[in-house]
Amino acid sequence: MEIETLSWINAIAAISSVIGTIAAVIVALYLARRDEMLRLRASVARGDVISKIDSRSVVMINISNIGRRPVQITSLGWRIGFAKKRHYFLKLDENDPDNHPLPNKLGDGDQAHYFISAPDFDRLMDEIIDGLSWMQRKFVARSMRFLIHTSAGKVFVVKPAKDLRTHVMKLSSSTKNKADAVKAA
Repeated sequence: MEIETLSWINAIAAISSVIGTIAAVIVALYLARRDEMLRLRASVARGDVISKIDSRSVVMINISNIGRRPVQITSLGWRIGFAKKRHYFLKLDENDPDNHPLPNKLGDGDQAHYFISAPDFDRLMDEIIDGLSWMQRKFVARSMRFLIHTSAGKVFVVKPAKDLRTHVMKLSSSTKNKADAVKAA
């Protein structure tokens, strides 16, 4: 082999060594910080609660702590809009035995469940939609996100299930039709 070929092989080996070292440092830092991160998994969907006494339609909010660090949930809410985002905090019925209290501390693997009755949710969305411009109403279902606020200052953003977004889209168009009927009268 020529000297030039050997110098290229040495350069490639040195570059490979640097890339491997950098990758090892990144992985080590990630693994070290993983335990410190707050990690929640949440879902927001429409459903029915069925019991021996009665059944009711609700919006179900399920939150699980999938991290190793305890998380304290301080408040819940909605964010609507793309460019001009509006925030709405959720006041839950404290007398409902199915709702966990707020603030709520979740340890490793703990879960919290919250329920909003379907009529209450529809009323809330009607009030929110009434305060939006026609352009915001058009995209309300696409832009809506559920917010979980923690005592550490981190806010988790959750996209609601498709059935809930479809329901809000129907509410938005029916609210628009009500507004048009009021203008015509």
